[in-house]
Amino acid sequence: MSDEGLIKMGELVEVSGVTKQTIHFYLREGLLSPPVKTSRNMAYYDHRHVEEIRLIKDLQEKRFYPLAVIKIIMAGKREGKDIDAPDHLDAIDSLIGITGNETEEVTFTPVEFADKTGLTIPLIKILVEFNLIIPSKNKNTETFNRYDLDLGISIKKLLDLGLEVDDIEIYQQYYQLIRMEAILIHDKIIARQKDKPHPPLDEIRSVLDNTRQIIVKKAYREFLIEHNHTEEN
Repeated sequence: MSDEGLIKMGELVEVSGVTKQTIHFYLREGLLSPPVKTSRNMAYYDHRHVEEIRLIKDLQEKRFYPLAVIKIIMAGKREGKDIDAPDHLDAIDSLIGITGNETEEVTFTPVEFADKTGLTIPLIKILVEFNLIIPSKNKNTETFNRYDLDLGISIKKLLDLGLEVDDIEIYQQYYQLIRMEAILIHDKIIARQKDKPHPPLDEIRSVLDNTRQIIVKKAYREFLIEHNHTEEN
């Protein structure tokens, strides 16, 4: 690094061990802090970016977090929150269903994904446009993770039951609402100050599950009553 602690892209690539394309991707997705721009085509980085890349890689390779979760964590870290403490990450593991037994991330190519879900390639592209399944890009290769696979299988079943492709777009809206919920739970409950530890994980998960179930039951019940589909009928 220079005397001022600033380095160029080439040096950041060498120090961090990731490609230039990956760094640009992290920047576009808001995972990295913005660099110091001295001109339109010249930017400088520092030790903060090296540490951020290290954390992103750890969250991807050791915790297997999706980019949406990593983005929330990195934003919290930039705000000064103690988000990379083991207890904090264990809380996130619990809430998104990751266990210590998951030692490797399983990925699927588009062809493998289509074969396992029964979805056609055109349908898969539509789901990507809906932001329901989000492929990871590594150089010229796209892959899908196990969460994408499980969702793809469920969506195929819904289509087989009678929904049309355009109907699936409603789940994109549902997905965005759940992401908003994740941000709220993270910022308001989990990422507290060090002297205010978060409540027990089982309690957080139980309250969330119960609230969602009640809302679903309430919505379906009121719809059926409005259309006279009561138990008496």
